[in-house]
Amino acid sequence: MQPDEPQVPATNAGAAPEPADADIAKLLDLPPEHERERPPAGEHLAMAEFHKHLAALTPRAWCTPALAIAIVCVFGTMVVSGVSAMNPAAGELLPWGANFGPRTMRGEWWRLETCTFLHSGIPHLAFNLVALYSIGLLVERLLGYNLILSATAKGIDHGAHLGGLAAGLVLGFVVGRPLDAHFLATRGLRNLAMAIVGIAAIGAAIAALPAAPRDPIAEWAALANEETQIVSRFSEFFEKAHGRQVDDATFVRRMKEEILPDWQKLREGWRSIRKLPGVDVDLIDGIDRCLGLRQESWEALVRGVKDQDAASIKQFQDQWAAANECINALNAKMTSPRGR
Repeated sequence: MQPDEPQVPATNAGAAPEPADADIAKLLDLPPEHERERPPAGEHLAMAEFHKHLAALTPRAWCTPALAIAIVCVFGTMVVSGVSAMNPAAGELLPWGANFGPRTMRGEWWRLETCTFLHSGIPHLAFNLVALYSIGLLVERLLGYNLILSATAKGIDHGAHLGGLAAGLVLGFVVGRPLDAHFLATRGLRNLAMAIVGIAAIGAAIAALPAAPRDPIAEWAALANEETQIVSRFSEFFEKAHGRQVDDATFVRRMKEEILPDWQKLREGWRSIRKLPGVDVDLIDGIDRCLGLRQESWEALVRGVKDQDAASIKQFQDQWAAANECINALNAKMTSPRGR
């Protein structure tokens, strides 16, 4: 007997397998593939022709990469010198050329250019480099080398970005032309005309600017220096009086005519800074409190020397110690991570 032939289970081998994406289309309720809209073939051809024209107009785009390298080098140098890489303070950026109204408007106009190379941390740098490289290459190929250097500058404040947006829109409407031989022939002259108009507009804006605002940073430094000088002068007077190099009457007179009036002016100067925008009011109040204790100690010393009053001399010593404690506490607050 011949062995029975093995039974082959019935299969669907004769039927065509259903495409894998058909189930997905059914789940998403999409129309059949042959009914889906496709971009017209003409759009692909037009895009290819556009890039072909760009390559012919400007075969090499070197300004954008050079600008990106310069920005990265500036940022790297700042970080190596000690500037925070993630969240630098305004005071750290200022020595590197950051735009600061009171200083820019007082003659440091170069800050309008140097600030375009500065960035407030790695996230800000990365975002701007991506935007610069993706858009800058296209703009450079469209308009040539000479315009890209002035059209891609970026600052660190909202004013610079909004100004760049407005200027970009205007430039787009004015210089946008079909990519043909006439465009290539007139590109340089058109860019030169736009540069002249831009410079004239900047000059008009500068002429219309109001008076420069006060510089709280410079005033702060000047007042701190003045305070040091007054305290040094007092120490000199005090040592001479203690060593009997000057009599008590002379010491009292010089305190009343020189030290105390200058100290009062110093306090008024600190109080005027308190009104400026962006100033730490609590810190200024703390400074004024310390200065007030110092002034009260000197007034007690003058009374004690003039009247030979031991109680006033003791008050001078107590107030002087309190002023030193106040200053030490203020310095500790300013140098702590939370106080900065």
